[in-house]
Amino acid sequence: MLKVKPGTMTKYVFIALLCTLASCNILSEMGPQAKVSITINDVQKEQIDSIKVQDFTHTFRLVVKGQISDSAKVVWSHSRDSLYSPGVLNSIYNSETLQKGKVNLEFRHDYYSKILYFRYLPLNPNTKGNLKAQIMLF
Repeated sequence: MLKVKPGTMTKYVFIALLCTLASCNILSEMGPQAKVSITINDVQKEQIDSIKVQDFTHTFRLVVKGQISDSAKVVWSHSRDSLYSPGVLNSIYNSETLQKGKVNLEFRHDYYSKILYFRYLPLNPNTKGNLKAQIMLF
């Protein structure tokens, strides 16, 4: 039977975890596999866009900036059909609510797919303003 000093295995697991985290960060810093910029001039209407890549991604970054007179929602998914499901619409993992006023949303999220569908959804049909969104897959 192999004898291992106490704590040695913990050290190896820690080193492996550190290497994994570092490689994810390095890949993200190398630049996106794909990037799309979306201008939403008519914030009263729903808008759907998509972004596709050759290889599976591990992260996506979403940036939304602009001004709106009422709240709206952005939703993302690997399937166009699921953009309309109540589970995705109300999920904290697949949607963000944009509050009225100045919008400055920026975040990264784990995402493992070759395609991302993005949906802008005004919560009030009388919303006014303009937004610019940028989606990057890493």
